[in-house]
Amino acid sequence: MKGYELPSGEFVLINDDELAGPRPRVGPGSIDIEEFVDLADIDPIFYDSAYYLAPDKATVKPYRAASRRAMEAQPGRWAIARFVMRSKQYLRGDPSEGRPSCCSRRMVYADEVNAADEISELQERRTPSR
Repeated sequence: MKGYELPSGEFVLINDDELAGPRPRVGPGSIDIEEFVDLADIDPIFYDSAYYLAPDKATVKPYRAASRRAMEAQPGRWAIARFVMRSKQYLRGDPSEGRPSCCSRRMVYADEVNAADEISELQERRTPSR
């Protein structure tokens, strides 16, 4: 049995199913485009890492065709998509120009970013020393 102690001294018991967490909505190997946005609308704080994403050999042609159609439909915009990597669901942003996924950026969700006003070290006002 696993658990977590609350500040009140009570314990919350957690079973293995609860630890496994929710199952991703997107299946492994699929990419679901949520929307297209202007790059200027994305705050850079949401970027996590850059990487290349390529289809497996069996899906190269459908992947390229779908990517090309999406790019042609939304020129100059970024596709925001959900995908699964290592059994965890992520967001990614892809430019709608150039080769598909040549500049893909893994992104974090808003609840994974700390607000600046929640970081006490950023709130302290110090006078510069001379």
